[in-house]
Amino acid sequence: MKDYTNPRMAPSLEFYPDESDGPLQEVWQFQWWLELPKDLLTPMYCAGTVQFYVNKIAQLDNGKFYIPIMWVYCTDAVTGKRKLHCDAYKVGYLKRSVEHAICDELL
Repeated sequence: MKDYTNPRMAPSLEFYPDESDGPLQEVWQFQWWLELPKDLLTPMYCAGTVQFYVNKIAQLDNGKFYIPIMWVYCTDAVTGKRKLHCDAYKVGYLKRSVEHAICDELL
C-alpha cells in the first residue's frame, strides 16, 4: 500500500485513468476505467487553491461555465507528454429566461 502522506511517494501516485494507446503496463491504463460508473472515479481536481468537482458547475477563466464529468490523462500527439483533460458538459444561457441549460456538447 502506498503512503499518501509521504512527500517522496506522493508525486508517483496516480488518481486519474490514462487514455494511452501503448502497451498496458499499469492498472490505471486499462480502457475499462473509462467505462466504470463515473462516481467510482476521482471526484475532483485541485488546481492550486481552486477545486473542481464532478457534477458541480465550474466557471473557467474565460467566463464560460461547464459541468465536469471526469478527468483523464491523454498523451499530446505533438509533444508526447501526458496532459490532464476534462470531459465536461458546456452550460449555456437560455435567452428567453434566466435559467441555465446543459448542452450535450462535450469539451
